[in-house]
Amino acid sequence: MARRTNALALAIGERLTAARQSRGLSLRELARRAMVDVQTVVNLSEGRTLNPGVATIADVARALGVSPEWLAFGVGEGPV
Repeated sequence: MARRTNALALAIGERLTAARQSRGLSLRELARRAMVDVQTVVNLSEGRTLNPGVATIADVARALGVSPEWLAFGVGEGPV
């Protein structure tokens, strides 16, 4: 089965990974803090989630200390 990705999903993954690494969080720790399944974080990080839910983006952004707008679209408050 081919892995489907798109530019928006890849960009979310890049921002998520940058913010996660800047905070020294593992995928597992981020998932725990966001209260989502670790596979959800892996899929977001790798650009495999083509249409992430608003609640998921908000939960992960909160756990990363960034705005949901930044995580989803690259605008707003990102990592310091």
